[in-house]
Amino acid sequence: MSTQTTVNVGLALPGEQPVGRLEAAGSFGSDRLARKVTLRAVADVNDELRAWLRRTWEQA
Repeated sequence: MSTQTTVNVGLALPGEQPVGRLEAAGSFGSDRLARKVTLRAVADVNDELRAWLRRTWEQA
């Protein structure tokens, strides 16, 4: 769940293991979203997140 100080980004990456900031999505979003990343600052939008977003988009 996003809050006033965080934003959660749901990702459809079912084969990706939840490690580090890539977390299991749990009940976040739809059944299709297997992982999530919690953003706390603009700097959290980095190359790692961009790569996950690109892979999610390519698998859609």
